Order: sequence, then structure tokens, then C-alpha cells
Amino acid sequence: MFEFVNVVEWLFALASLIAWARFCTFVSEDVYKNLPDQPELAWKLGSVGVLLLMFVVWVTMPSFWLAMPVNLVIAGGAIAAYWMVRVKATGPAGHLFR
Repeated sequence: MFEFVNVVEWLFALASLIAWARFCTFVSEDVYKNLPDQPELAWKLGSVGVLLLMFVVWVTMPSFWLAMPVNLVIAGGAIAAYWMVRVKATGPAGHLFR
């Protein structure tokens, strides 16, 4: 019926999607507070688009070990793009880890 490995893989996929959804809420709040010159709707749609793309990758890829690095590259690229725009807009004092 269900193999333990498949259940763990799908739980990992679900956890990654939930983590990305949490990042979407962070972006939504952060753009509103710290980046008033940035288009808020574009960032919201972009982050939700990445969430949908990650879901499609998890569902359509034939192997977990193929889908995981693809999703890491997608999410990492989106996070890096947001971070770069945020640091340019807020300057050195606006780093997330300060």
C-alpha cells in the first residue's frame, strides 16, 4: 500500500511548501513596511507563483531526489532576488540578520 519512504518524501514536500507559504507572508509584510517604492502586488504574485511552480515540480517530477534540488534552486533564486532588492532599497542597515 504505502511505503514509509514515500510518506516521508511527501511530508518533506508538504513541509517545504508550508515553509515557502510562510516566506510569502513575510515578503508581503516586509514589502509593505520596508519597501514602499516596490510594487507590492508584483512581489505577492511572484512569491505565490513560485509556490505554485514548486507544487507542480513536486507533483510532476518522477523522483523525489530530482524534484528536491530543482525546488531548492527555484526557492533559493527567489530568496536571493528578494534579498538583493531589499538590501539595495534599505542599504546596509536593512540587512535581515542585524
